[in-house]
Amino acid sequence: MLPQQTDLREQSKSRYQTSTAEHHKASSVSPLKSLQHKQKPPPSGLFTYNILSLVDEVEKVWEPRYDELKKIIEQSNDDDAKKSLVSRVTKDKNSIVDVILALLYGILVKPEFSQKCYSLLSMVSVSVYAYKTACTELHHVVLHRYPELSQTARQQLLWLLGNFLKDGILEAMPLFRSLLRWTSGGNTSQEKVWLCATLVTILQENKSKLPKAPSLLSHIIYNFLRSLSECLSSEYTELQAIEADFLSQLIRENFEHCLSIGRDFVRVFLDVLRAPQLTALWNLMITNPSSLHPSFTGVEQLFHARTSSSYFLSRVTPRMEHYVRFLLEKVKLGKDDRYYEWIADKYLRSSFEASEALVCDLIRYIVCCLHPSNEQLNSSNVPRWKIISKFLFFVKTKTGMRNAKLSLYYDWLFYSKPEEIMLIEPGALLIQNILQVSPKISVNLLEFLPTIATEFYPPLHGAFSKAISAAFQLCYAKGILSNKKLLEDRHFLGQKLFERFQEIFPDLYSTNAEPVKTASTPGKRPSSSEHEKDVKRFSSQQPEKHIQVGTTVQETCESQLFDKSRTDAKKEKSSSSATVPSNGVSMLIEESRLLIASHESALPCVERLLTAVLNIEDLKREDTLSVAGFLAHVNEEEPQSLWSTPSAEQRAHEEASLELNTSALATYDPLFHILLLKVMRMNPRDMKDAQEKSHYAEGLRVGAGVLHSLSLRHSHIDTCLLHFLYKNELSVEVYKLFAEAQGLSLEDSLWGAVEACGEYQRQFDLLLYVFERVESVQGSVRLLQLLLCCMDSSKLYDVQTRITFGTLSLFNEQTLPVLLACSLDWEMMEVHNLWPLLIAEAYRNSCVVSAVSARLVEFSPEDNKSFFSGALLLFASQEPTVREVKYLLGLPPDHKKFVLSVLLNWLANHRCSLESILAQVASEKGQNTLETLSELAALSAGNGPSTI
Repeated sequence: MLPQQTDLREQSKSRYQTSTAEHHKASSVSPLKSLQHKQKPPPSGLFTYNILSLVDEVEKVWEPRYDELKKIIEQSNDDDAKKSLVSRVTKDKNSIVDVILALLYGILVKPEFSQKCYSLLSMVSVSVYAYKTACTELHHVVLHRYPELSQTARQQLLWLLGNFLKDGILEAMPLFRSLLRWTSGGNTSQEKVWLCATLVTILQENKSKLPKAPSLLSHIIYNFLRSLSECLSSEYTELQAIEADFLSQLIRENFEHCLSIGRDFVRVFLDVLRAPQLTALWNLMITNPSSLHPSFTGVEQLFHARTSSSYFLSRVTPRMEHYVRFLLEKVKLGKDDRYYEWIADKYLRSSFEASEALVCDLIRYIVCCLHPSNEQLNSSNVPRWKIISKFLFFVKTKTGMRNAKLSLYYDWLFYSKPEEIMLIEPGALLIQNILQVSPKISVNLLEFLPTIATEFYPPLHGAFSKAISAAFQLCYAKGILSNKKLLEDRHFLGQKLFERFQEIFPDLYSTNAEPVKTASTPGKRPSSSEHEKDVKRFSSQQPEKHIQVGTTVQETCESQLFDKSRTDAKKEKSSSSATVPSNGVSMLIEESRLLIASHESALPCVERLLTAVLNIEDLKREDTLSVAGFLAHVNEEEPQSLWSTPSAEQRAHEEASLELNTSALATYDPLFHILLLKVMRMNPRDMKDAQEKSHYAEGLRVGAGVLHSLSLRHSHIDTCLLHFLYKNELSVEVYKLFAEAQGLSLEDSLWGAVEACGEYQRQFDLLLYVFERVESVQGSVRLLQLLLCCMDSSKLYDVQTRITFGTLSLFNEQTLPVLLACSLDWEMMEVHNLWPLLIAEAYRNSCVVSAVSARLVEFSPEDNKSFFSGALLLFASQEPTVREVKYLLGLPPDHKKFVLSVLLNWLANHRCSLESILAQVASEKGQNTLETLSELAALSAGNGPSTI
């Protein structure tokens, strides 16, 4: 964090001006005092090196040219040196480049010679080509290597850019834009704070030069508005004041350049209204827009222009850009979780202020800059909506979540033509795809749309409503949203949200839709005071309480994604049902409801109800739906008495989170305990006769139906059920029936339930339980890959021993060929874990060696080295047989390395048996066989191979 400083502006200016002094001492004063104490003295090179680093290629090219230039300068007076340099730069373009690189190296690395080198640079740069050359070389270093520059080189770089700006060198303007990218969010280091403060100092001193570069000026305004949003906290008071004063003055004097930013200028400006200087400026934009610029008519004028993608790119560092593009273009869906964790550790967990601002910038960058081709959309690569959904879980405040959702759905407010579909697609797909995992998140996202339509800028709420309606209609027409009745399901949305959609988005509903009574006229323009109140409500006027230290990311999802209570909608959803139960079940439910209403404990009431229901003969499906609806209603009304294990916040978190923690997994344990242990008597020790077994079988069927009906209203029932069965060592028969009621295959249902656990240890435990209990999924490629993904060395050893002892079976003969073929596309860690398990299985089952042998001839050793590496270990662990030796000797010539490696291993461990087999095989004619045996003899004798 930024330490308290007496005057950050003066210290930053002091550091910058010290580097412009006559002697330019390398030990110039830092604008941040703590940097002097915490950071080591900078090395003398262009880049920072450690003891293991090699000299950088750029430095290898630049430094020798500087050494040569230094000799010329030292061995002659100033006039002779200038003449010598002029004669060199007039030879050819290569000589110009050499001199430019030498001078740049002297400026960046040798502060004591920087003033002289800059004078020579100005003298030799008589042509535009010379300055372009210098700027091109610097641009590569700034864009891709800035974090690796030494501290001295960074200071000198800013000094050089300040002189370029002072001298009006327009060719250097792209350098500033590249440097601005390194001020983006996700980084709260003191070096970044120093960079922002120093840039403000440079720009403040040379602001009269900025109008000559209008594109740079507009990017500076956009970037520092975003930077200011990160600094609006007590720790950043000094830097906040510097940036707010600078922005206020710059925008007032150059407002015509703000118009070129477009509609996102309003979005980022509303995020910094806590700064008093900018609040006054916003009031001018609303009440007296012409005072800022004669052609400015109001905020509506900014909404008409779409913001260029270059502004969003400027808020993402080149390395972040590379990581996100890698996710979209290279990573397959289902293998992406570890990449999110890596990105989060690097950028999103350092500071909640910086990470929330970065999430908004990343979302805008993904939505507006990364538009995948049709080929990518049809591939199995990670889609944009999945990346955005993961980033949303790192937002910890309500204001931060509102800003993140606004970044995602901002373009919906201005949708006007089908060509903008790629701006709409991520938000629509997020609503639809996350519906299958957690319906409440989808409802919350839908709830945000009428909020921004009416509250973002009330004077245009009618236009915003029509634009969002048109966006929904486009998504339905293009098939992005497949469920056309999503917005017509009042049970899903809740009555209040359904009525609000009908009121605000009437175009989405037919003329036969039930009329909705409204309390106010939608088209009425609010007064200026009402408008200012609405704007303040939507902007960051008050500092937010952030999550307590120690709270996990997933445990904060409830406060992020469900910032408005949905109790009313849940009541209506649970109390209504599409079917009418029989009178007997109705009476039982009503009796239980009355008992609970009279303050009797809910737990015994539910137990009595389920016991009575399971004793009813010919129980109908509508009855199970009614029972499930009642259970859901009790769960919402009496969470502490019925589900006693988790708290209400944990219960809400379970439905909001895409992954489950330990407490969330135990959410439904009391219900499972009643239904599966007490009522259904799943414990085999309770089954004493045929009648008990009949009750057990019938209970399984009805219980699975009740659980499935409950899963329609609550998320992760499948995962919680599987976890409960695992903890209590129960049979999986009820889960099989549950999967059947879901309409899924047992393998698909199990895979989804295990994958939702998130944590590798829980996934590992559940998968072992599944493979031990469910014979039909043994050999499942998807479940095996999930198991291999969550295994470390200790888990690998445990599974190996269990396979060797015969207590665990993972493979079967039918799916082994498919498994081997699929493993070619797996990640290295998964392949690394697979082959030791295959070797352990081969001790008990000969089908493993047969399946691998059959695949040898189909695969090329050069293209599938991981497969042949594992196969080599497998064959080396076996004893040779005549059949296997003949097969190996009959492989194509490009397999010779592999064949000889296997034979040499056998020769070392099974010499007698192999020599006997080879004597038998050698009698058979075959040129390839004889050549291989000759190579083997040479290798066994200690001679090198002749043809390998």
